[in-house]
Amino acid sequence: ALPVLMAEIDESWSVLKDEVRRGRPAGDAAARSAALVDLLRVAFDGDANMESDSYRALADQVVVQATALEHALRNDRFDRLQSLVDAVGASCTACHRQHRN
Repeated sequence: ALPVLMAEIDESWSVLKDEVRRGRPAGDAAARSAALVDLLRVAFDGDANMESDSYRALADQVVVQATALEHALRNDRFDRLQSLVDAVGASCTACHRQHRN
C-alpha cells in the first residue's frame, strides 16, 4: 500500500540526504539511491492520484531528479550532489503540500 511504500521511501531518503549534507556518502549510496528510484516508481505506479496532472508532473519530476542523483553518485560527481538533494527534497515537499491526504 502507498503509505507503507512512502514510509520506506522517507526512511531511505532521510539517510541519503543526511550523508550528502555531511559530505560523506557511503560506498553503497549509489545502490541505495537506485533502490530509492525503484521505490518511487513502484509507489507511483497504479496510484489513483496519478490521474491528477499536477501529481503526475511532480511524481515524474522527482523520479527524474532521483535518477540524476543516482547517476551523480555512481559517477563520483560530488559537485552535483547537494543541488540534486535540494531538488528532490523540494519536489517531495511540493507534492506533500499539494496532495498528501
